[in-house]
Amino acid sequence: MELKAFNPGGESSNSYLLIEGRQAVLVDAGSENPPQVGPFVASRGLELLAIFLTHGHFDHIEGLESLAPSCPIYVSKLDEGCLTSPRLNGSRSFGFSFRLDVEGLEIKEYPSDGELSLPPFGRLEVIETPFHTEGSVCLYFPRQNLLFTGDTLFVGGIGRYDLPGGDGSKVETSLAKLKELPGSLRFYPGHGPSGRLGEEKRSNPYLR
Repeated sequence: MELKAFNPGGESSNSYLLIEGRQAVLVDAGSENPPQVGPFVASRGLELLAIFLTHGHFDHIEGLESLAPSCPIYVSKLDEGCLTSPRLNGSRSFGFSFRLDVEGLEIKEYPSDGELSLPPFGRLEVIETPFHTEGSVCLYFPRQNLLFTGDTLFVGGIGRYDLPGGDGSKVETSLAKLKELPGSLRFYPGHGPSGRLGEEKRSNPYLR
């Protein structure tokens, strides 16, 4: 399995491409990343099987517009409204209005049991971590020992909860789910560098 990170540590949001052979899945579609993702996928002759969104804020979904994928786009049922609502996706809070044109896109909800099987990547566990948005999720690939945390967990910090859909009362219960995961996990957040979950359990004040 190969992992290709787009914009790691940059000011914009991160996107991640997981590659197995000639097939790939994308985690989040940050504003600046699809202009790189599309050509990369084409240059490698990859088939994009699915896009997984960690939540519905504008800086994680804007890139879907230019990428115009033909594969399914998975999002929590609770954040599906963010795709077409500037208020819910947070763009209005930053002085502009973004609405994704969903016509022609295959939008799918994560399964209610929180598990997906996607050959050749194996099992994907969808961990609900609402507080940054109502439908925020973390995506755990057990076979690859990888965790994608969106804006739930960062190196040394967590996501904010003062935007539409945020709920500070759910921080503790959401993070408790991550504390139960193996410390050996490498996690990849929606912004900033990646880290080791075990180190965050020791040093991140929100996980201690």
